[in-house]
Amino acid sequence: MKHAPLLAILSAAVFTLGACSEKTDQRAQDAADSAGQDIEAAADRAGAAVDRAAKNVSATAERAGDHIESATDRAGDDIEHGADKAKEKTGAAMEEAGKDLRQ
Repeated sequence: MKHAPLLAILSAAVFTLGACSEKTDQRAQDAADSAGQDIEAAADRAGAAVDRAAKNVSATAERAGDHIESATDRAGDDIEHGADKAKEKTGAAMEEAGKDLRQ
C-alpha cells in the first residue's frame, strides 16, 4: 500500500495528459477546419474576381469592335463622298475642256 498514493498521482497525471491531448487534438482539428473554410472562401472570391474580369474584358472587346465598325463606316462614307466629288470635278473639267475645244 505504500505505492498506492504514488499510483493514484500517476494515474491522475496520465488521465489529465490524456484529456489535454484530446483537447489539443480537437483544437487542432477545429483550426484545420477553419483554415479549410478560409481557403475555400478565398478560392470562391478569387473565382468570382476572375469571372468579373473575364466579363469586363469581353464587354471592352465588344465596345472596341463597335468603335472600329463605326470608324470603318465613317471612313467608307468619307471615301465615297470624296470619290463623288472627284467624279463631279472631273466631269466639270471635261465639259470645260470640250467647250474650249469647240471655240
